[in-house]
Amino acid sequence: MYFNKIDPINGRSSWPKSESTYTLLPPKHHKQVGRPKKKRKRGVDEARGQTSNLSRRYVSVTCAKCGNKGHNSRTCKGQGEFGESGTSRG
Repeated sequence: MYFNKIDPINGRSSWPKSESTYTLLPPKHHKQVGRPKKKRKRGVDEARGQTSNLSRRYVSVTCAKCGNKGHNSRTCKGQGEFGESGTSRG
């Protein structure tokens, strides 16, 4: 296994010249198997970040019934001004 040893060469100028007249060509392109990508490929000059889709991680929820922050209308227990009568705001 270790009998044939390949010595390193200093650079491209030290490579041995080939006497073959045959030129190597790249492999032919073929279509990949599977479902095609749905997302549009962006250009080099287009922005990569998502500016239109903002996360709701640090946004507090506002109730539609009472108008207070911290809960929604499903979990409203009458903390606000319209909570006792059950009528919605608006």
